[in-house]
Amino acid sequence: MDMSSMEMSNENQFNANKDNDNDEDNTDLVYSMDTFEEDSRECMKLIGELSSLSGHLSGDSKVNVESRVEHLNERFIYLIDKWQTNPKLIESHVKQFLDSIIAVTTDTQFNGPVFHTCFRFVQRLVACIGPKTIGRYFPTEVVWLPKLIDWCERQSPEDTNSWPTRAAILLWLSMAVKTPFHLRKFDSNSSDDNPNQLTVSDRVYALIDNYLEKTDKSRDSAAILAANFLSRPDIVDQYMSRFVTDCLPHISTNFGYLMSVAVLFKIADRKNIRQFAERVIEIGVKLDTSGDLLMAKWKVKLIGRSTLSLLTPRIAKWRYKRGYRVLTDNITIQIGDEKQPKVKVDEKGDTIDDNEDDSDFSDIPEQIEVIIDSLLNSLHDKNTIVRYSAAKYLARLTNRLPKELATEVVSHVLQLCEWKESDNSWHGCCMALAELSRRGLILPDQLSDIVDVVQRALLFDEVKGSFSIGSNVRDAACYVCWSLSRAYDSQVIQQYVKKLGPTLVCVVCFDREINCRRAASATIQELVGRTQVFPHGLEVLVLTDFHSLSIRSHCYLSIALKLAEKPEFGDFLVEQLVNKCHHWDRDIREIAAQSLGRLSTVIDMNKHFPRLLSMSTSLDLNSRHGSILSIAHIISHCVIADKINAEFIGQMESIAITLTEKNLLRGIGGEFMKQALSVLIEKCSSVLLPINGDQKVFDVWIDVLQHSIDSEDVKTRKDAVTAVPIFCQNYLLNRPELLKKFLDLLTNHLMSVKESARIGVSECLRLMTTDVIDVQYYDQCFDTIVSHIKSDDFMCGSRASEVLTLVTMSQKYLPISEQKKLQIVECLCRALDDRTKDQKGDVGGNVRFAAIEASLLFINEMTDQQIIEILKLLTSQCLSLWKKERNLATNAFKEIVLNRDINQIDRQLIQTFFESSGDERVDEWKPFVQLLNVDTFTYSAWKGLVKCVANPNELYVRNVLKHELKSLNESVFKVFLDLYEENLSVDNLSLCCIKLAHFLLTSYQTSDELRTKLLTITWNCVRRVKDCQKLVAAIDVFCAALQNDESFKQSMSYLVIFLCHAFPRIRVQTANQLYVALLIVDDISEEAVNLLTETDWMQSLDNLRSIRDRICDELSIAKPRRPVNNAK
Repeated sequence: MDMSSMEMSNENQFNANKDNDNDEDNTDLVYSMDTFEEDSRECMKLIGELSSLSGHLSGDSKVNVESRVEHLNERFIYLIDKWQTNPKLIESHVKQFLDSIIAVTTDTQFNGPVFHTCFRFVQRLVACIGPKTIGRYFPTEVVWLPKLIDWCERQSPEDTNSWPTRAAILLWLSMAVKTPFHLRKFDSNSSDDNPNQLTVSDRVYALIDNYLEKTDKSRDSAAILAANFLSRPDIVDQYMSRFVTDCLPHISTNFGYLMSVAVLFKIADRKNIRQFAERVIEIGVKLDTSGDLLMAKWKVKLIGRSTLSLLTPRIAKWRYKRGYRVLTDNITIQIGDEKQPKVKVDEKGDTIDDNEDDSDFSDIPEQIEVIIDSLLNSLHDKNTIVRYSAAKYLARLTNRLPKELATEVVSHVLQLCEWKESDNSWHGCCMALAELSRRGLILPDQLSDIVDVVQRALLFDEVKGSFSIGSNVRDAACYVCWSLSRAYDSQVIQQYVKKLGPTLVCVVCFDREINCRRAASATIQELVGRTQVFPHGLEVLVLTDFHSLSIRSHCYLSIALKLAEKPEFGDFLVEQLVNKCHHWDRDIREIAAQSLGRLSTVIDMNKHFPRLLSMSTSLDLNSRHGSILSIAHIISHCVIADKINAEFIGQMESIAITLTEKNLLRGIGGEFMKQALSVLIEKCSSVLLPINGDQKVFDVWIDVLQHSIDSEDVKTRKDAVTAVPIFCQNYLLNRPELLKKFLDLLTNHLMSVKESARIGVSECLRLMTTDVIDVQYYDQCFDTIVSHIKSDDFMCGSRASEVLTLVTMSQKYLPISEQKKLQIVECLCRALDDRTKDQKGDVGGNVRFAAIEASLLFINEMTDQQIIEILKLLTSQCLSLWKKERNLATNAFKEIVLNRDINQIDRQLIQTFFESSGDERVDEWKPFVQLLNVDTFTYSAWKGLVKCVANPNELYVRNVLKHELKSLNESVFKVFLDLYEENLSVDNLSLCCIKLAHFLLTSYQTSDELRTKLLTITWNCVRRVKDCQKLVAAIDVFCAALQNDESFKQSMSYLVIFLCHAFPRIRVQTANQLYVALLIVDDISEEAVNLLTETDWMQSLDNLRSIRDRICDELSIAKPRRPVNNAK
């Protein structure tokens, strides 16, 4: 968020919850003191654990300590970074953190992993809340100064991993060096005997000189250290001149020197530093900072601070002074007319004490014009922080200039708005105006020019390719208005408030960006509270509170309608909505059109209609699209109330004809036009607008609709589908020839090979009444749709739509023949089991969803046997891995079974299955696992379960099935064997069956017969396949059966074949799994186990077969025989 919004809405932002808008202001973090308390306790726990590791830094444990402290560091960074956007919550805990961290540093090994991790913690806090804040909490007792200097000297600047340690220690030293005692007192007594020994001052200066040339964060800390050190009274004469002289030649190439001099000008005493100001300014204005954000930012600071050191600190006497700073006093003035304000102004509107002695400004440097020019150039820098810094320093300098120069500064700032090619100049201008007005440096006679610029800036929006620029300009313009409301008396800005009011209301209602809407709301709040002259102020505040502006559609359709009822806002809101008709964003154009339609109920649109009509046939695509949509929505609200002139309605009828004659319905832009015309046709049809033209209008409309129905654009097709039924019912029903022509076109589109055409026509047929479509067309469409549903193509989108259409249309023509009912049920069953897949994934899921909905609609027309077939298919979907499908199918299953008596189903028994167990995840699976005991659904339940159990992530269904296995009959497992055997050639399902077989062998005490059949079917499934997934899963099945004596030989006979499989990976996997399985089998030959582990199973098969045979001999297993090819 821009700086202006941060200042205006800080409190609201702090308390904001997650925004409901789907496209803006999304944040997952809810700020509160309570939530940070939890993270604070965990941070202290991490610091305590770090302290416990300080005693384990020798021997073999050192490696483990390094790994552990790295983990602690990552966790601490994660906890602190969560709150980086709102550091105020952390600030109250900083002292507690620092005290604990510093205590660890004194008890641990110097430059050890724990020592460095402590300062990584400190540096993370610095990055979060800034060096200024954290510097206040460092201990600065005299005992720390020599220790910190020693720590810094013992660091290795070349070590790239320990830069946080160096940066944090130097920052701490910059606070400790501010000790009030003379630094000479810290020198040891031996320095008198040894003149070559460095003093404390020399050592600190050496550290500064060393680290200012680095490129890591220690450079920034060294710059702060240099400023604090050189500004000491006992150091100024000794080092300052030398330091500045050494730095100036390198300012343009070394950022460390630039930053240190800039910070020095901020901290040092003015009388000590001003002697260098002119030289610094001369070098600073010539700095080339193009492409370097930090250099550009600190160049502005350097020039601004050095200039301020030359100018005597003063508050300009000529500046505007507001008489009352308390809101209650302002309100009192508004109520009591007899009480005069304390502010006295002359006929020009200036304050009385604006006459000053020119000698007061004798300290103005000769380079003032160059300085101001440099700051003005920085106001249109590409970086926001540079522009903001330039605006602040420009305002501070202006406060120390005479009135004539200040007036020129304001004039030059206003000239920035003439640079139309750059939004940066507009933003810089607004920021500068805001900073100037906050300090009262803009006199009342200049406010009219300021307000004109601000009013344009509030609506600034320029298209750049496929996006627009200007949100930062609008946000900064709100900042200007906010500053004016706080700096000027209500009597001074009263006339301007009434001028800015409608514009601010437009920003609140119609701005695309949420931060701009909220900034305008904050500005209105200030204007209402401080001036008491904002039109309908309290009512506007209630409507435009912080949270109400979260959702864009609410602003356009609800807030704007209520505000448009006010005469001060209505016409201006409509005018801005008309301007929005050519907005670059399609969503904005559409919602602006809807808003215009609503506002037409309270505002006369006749004076805006000619402009909309002219825009509807313009060359600009966005203008045509937005204006036609606006006309459509206005018609839908105004024609019934007879608010539109007849001449405008006649011109509206010819829009489609004109666009067709100009060939504007073709190409990419044609999609937008067809969508807009579809909405226009739908709105005209809904209000039965009388068409005075000839048949040509209807011919064009029919042509537009029939081309819009098969559009690939979803919005275009959706609007056309909405328009077609109303158009046919209200216009074509009395024109049989046109209706027949249109229906023939729809029928042809239904038989198209284009998926979008099928979807569009099927959705139209679903909405049409029997008055429009007679039985003949119904029969024709019925046969076409049935053939599409039974096809095996990849048009799943059209099949999903056609399933619903088939049922919906048939219900309108009840009773229908039994043959048609049978065909519908057959189509529903086929759609419920649609498993089509393509590069997008399981696209058949959409068909299944539509079939579930259609089945519920048609359930009353089915026989009990047909319902049971539907329920079987639903049972498999109730055990789907896709939660959405699972929930839909479960709800449909319960609605059918529990609300209808079916002869072959025990409803009371199934009702007990759905009784809650207290665990939602278990209740999701348990009823359908229990359906295994219901003969009607056993096969379908197994079909769904095999996929769920095969998925390792579905632990709940595994646990539920494991719990229910003991209660299952043997016949239930035989059904699974039938399913397994029937789907050996279905790759996905057969793999799932193999995994379920492994689950049964490891989770249930199976009978010998079941186990033997499982092994046999599994072998038949994988004996000739090359799918490694199936082969590995089969190995697990055979190894699981080794634990039983009855199936040992059968399993081993399969496994020894895999030991000589053609794939090396399978051989290795078999040997490994077989070795693990044999370890828990009693009476196993050790020689066989050793052969499994000692053999390299990646070698050639010729060598491995003999080893495999030896294993067979050791385990008394028949040796596999290779098939012999009989050559003819």
